[in-house]
Amino acid sequence: MSKYKISVILPVYNVDKYMEKSIESLINQTIGFENLQVILVDDNSTDQSAEIIKRYEQKYENVLGIYLTVNSHAAGRPRNEGLNIASGEYVMFLDPDDMYESDACEILYNEMNEENYDCVAGYYREIDEDENVVNENAYAAMEVSEGGYSLESDLEDVLKFRSGFWAKIYKRDLIEKLKLRFPENVPGQDLVFFIKYLLNCKNLKYVEKPIVDYRVRDKKNKSISFSYNEWFFLGICQSYKMCLDTFKEKNVADKFAILFKGALDFYVRSMIDSDLKKEAIAGILSEWQWAYEYENSHEQTEKDFWYTPVSNLLLNKEYDKAADVICQMRKLRNWNNELKEAVEWHKNNSESLQKQTDELQKQIDELKNWVVQVEDARDYYKIQMENISGILKYEFIKKLVLFYCLCKEWY
Repeated sequence: MSKYKISVILPVYNVDKYMEKSIESLINQTIGFENLQVILVDDNSTDQSAEIIKRYEQKYENVLGIYLTVNSHAAGRPRNEGLNIASGEYVMFLDPDDMYESDACEILYNEMNEENYDCVAGYYREIDEDENVVNENAYAAMEVSEGGYSLESDLEDVLKFRSGFWAKIYKRDLIEKLKLRFPENVPGQDLVFFIKYLLNCKNLKYVEKPIVDYRVRDKKNKSISFSYNEWFFLGICQSYKMCLDTFKEKNVADKFAILFKGALDFYVRSMIDSDLKKEAIAGILSEWQWAYEYENSHEQTEKDFWYTPVSNLLLNKEYDKAADVICQMRKLRNWNNELKEAVEWHKNNSESLQKQTDELQKQIDELKNWVVQVEDARDYYKIQMENISGILKYEFIKKLVLFYCLCKEWY
């Protein structure tokens, strides 16, 4: 019997600004912090992240720190180091710039125990830098229903839960039975892990409750072209290929199309948005050949506007021509992005602009009213002055006549 109900593994790299809130969200879990084994793996951070880990490690016996001496470039190796020492009945994963809801662990743990599911998923919220919720339920658009799913009969529905890797709970004994670990030094390693785990499950349950507050940060920043380098594109290609191999092993290769839908559209757009030279893009495109062939054989005919001009070139292995087209589309893509941002800005600020317009109109109306009052006052003053002038004139004439009469009597 394990001492801990759940081992929670956090890969840490240069997140000293956020990680204390992340750890505190674990300390405040309703399941009881003593029931959690917290494993913090520092990937050779250059900020104060390692010092923060040491402080918590000294304070709590259930907090373990691992300190890598060489940066591994991705979360795969840190998560593997955590799995190597995890001893909880179940395993969860959390990024150290995100936070669990206070009852996250208790909800997922209870659901796993009640009907012996292999995996239980909740949904995640998206929050901004100021921790304002910008998307309440990231699964809402997929229209998924709460309840249990069989992998044998509901695989298409289950694949909808592929995102939100850290909003789930996993069986540690199944992970060890499968000898399952994360691919190292590649992006997208959490997707590979989840697909390998999922396709070896019997069932999964979805509970429509928030589990994680996912901090968007730069993860969705359209301007981060520096992250679109050769390592990224070649690594993500490798990760998807590993997923396809797993689908083939389980004799469900046709279902990979559900997972892969829209991927080529996205990564071609990302190459357009990158700073990569034509020669580098051509080399990357050649590594994705398996993907063009898979897409063509599974008749995924719906293509993105940006992918369509190069799709036939890629299928025919004309990588240099395709790379040249991608580079030529950058000006159009930049103009398109600027236009979309302008529309989005107007959409987000229209209410504020309307308020400003209404306030300005109010001030104009007040100014007009003031002008009318000034004009009325001026007219009133003019009339009064005319009346006063008439009175004074009458009084003057009256006094002049009286003076004349008096003078006449004297003489």
